[in-house]
Amino acid sequence: MERKSIQEKKKKVEKLVDLIKGYKIVGVIDIENIKARQLQKIRNALPKDTKIKVEKKKIIEFAFDALKEKGLDKLKEYLKGMPALILSNSDPFYVSKMLDKNKASGFAKPGQIAEEDVIIPAGPTNFTAGPIIGELAQVGIRGKVEDGKIVIVQDTCVVKKGEEINKKVAEVLMKFGIEPVKIRLKMLACYDNGRIYKADELHVSEEEEIERIKQAHSFAFNLSINCKILTKETREILLRNAAMDARKLALGACIISKDTYEEIISLAFSQMLMLASKIHVINKEALSDELNELVVEKGFKEIFG
Repeated sequence: MERKSIQEKKKKVEKLVDLIKGYKIVGVIDIENIKARQLQKIRNALPKDTKIKVEKKKIIEFAFDALKEKGLDKLKEYLKGMPALILSNSDPFYVSKMLDKNKASGFAKPGQIAEEDVIIPAGPTNFTAGPIIGELAQVGIRGKVEDGKIVIVQDTCVVKKGEEINKKVAEVLMKFGIEPVKIRLKMLACYDNGRIYKADELHVSEEEEIERIKQAHSFAFNLSINCKILTKETREILLRNAAMDARKLALGACIISKDTYEEIISLAFSQMLMLASKIHVINKEALSDELNELVVEKGFKEIFG
């Protein structure tokens, strides 16, 4: 009988080893305190090339030992609680993200923290008049009796996001069939092509990553502009900057072109009037009547605007 048991375990190990060999990544998860229906819901939401395999801890350990040459035995230290395997041919970070994104609902337990406001909606219930009215009142829910059934008078928030769920609230929520807790599976570790990724390496915030990408793009863009690297993203600004620099150079060197001649003539005229103004103070007869009139006109404009 004992020999038969050993043979059965050996077959299970061999079968698990063959299964693992068919996947690119091997992850370890803990399914303790997760109900079968919750696990099934998460399974259904995962990519088609991803499989959750539930097996006894010892069988998993033996399978990892059988694959020691690949380095899978290093995953044994992460077999916590009620371990299971998640096998996939997708990117490990993508699988971790999918696990985090796809959650199942569960009833609240005292001491758990609410992830969002939990509302008991107004309206009729299936509860008959009795002690339950007092239980509802204890958590702030106002009810009245209509046709022998309890009716909730108004929408009531029994626990706010971030608050701890106490025992009375947990009991009331269960009676209403409300499952406010989000059950998620988290990869404790993952093997991918000889490398072991730990949980903190796999769990990447999407918002943080998007912000990092934005910053990297901004740094790369600024570097391209400063180094004058022409790309489809920088060409418009670089060409505009080059045109401005060329214009400044042309104006400074008094190079006349269709884009600069008006400004150069205007500047020359202004400089001529400044010189004429100085001559006018010393000897206005040295200037022509037209120039004297321009100098006087310039002076009036400076005084009166």
